[in-house]
Amino acid sequence: MSKNDTEIVSAVQRAMADKVGHERFAVWFGRGVRMEPRGTKLRIAAADTFRLENLRRLFRLDLIEATRIAGSLWETVLDDVEFVVDPDLVNSTDRAQ
Repeated sequence: MSKNDTEIVSAVQRAMADKVGHERFAVWFGRGVRMEPRGTKLRIAAADTFRLENLRRLFRLDLIEATRIAGSLWETVLDDVEFVVDPDLVNSTDRAQ
């Protein structure tokens, strides 16, 4: 991920934590979840289908709003969120990256 991508993800994470609460954000977007810009979309990768479907159901609208906020701060067009399962995240120690 480029430095600009990292800064965009950090801005989305801050916006989401502010919106849903830092503790709730840490529970749902901590270990086993990765965020990364992909063109005009923010990709949310989760380790398993259960977490992925819950993220989609509980946070999709908040994520879209957060991506628009982050995109405007970094003059980047992020207009949608996509959700994918990435089994490699099962043993990941990355937190919300």
